[in-house]
Amino acid sequence: MRAKIEQPNIGFVNQTMGLDIEPTLEQEIHKGQLEDEKVKEIVDNVALGKAPGFRIDENSTLWFGKRIRVPKVKTIQDTILHEAHNSA
Repeated sequence: MRAKIEQPNIGFVNQTMGLDIEPTLEQEIHKGQLEDEKVKEIVDNVALGKAPGFRIDENSTLWFGKRIRVPKVKTIQDTILHEAHNSA
């Protein structure tokens, strides 16, 4: 299952010049990867050429093939499950 990754939600708040910017799911996953010890281990192995199938993109996000590596962060996992169950 793949979650739809959207562009940042930018809009005017209360007709002022302030912007309401929410991170995308991909940005949240990247942020979570920075905290996940297993992801850190895989990243180190990618640098050593010891993690076949894994790659790091231009944003320093870890992928396995065409799939993003989801960190063990409950809020991120819950969001993905919610999206998967509620999408067509």
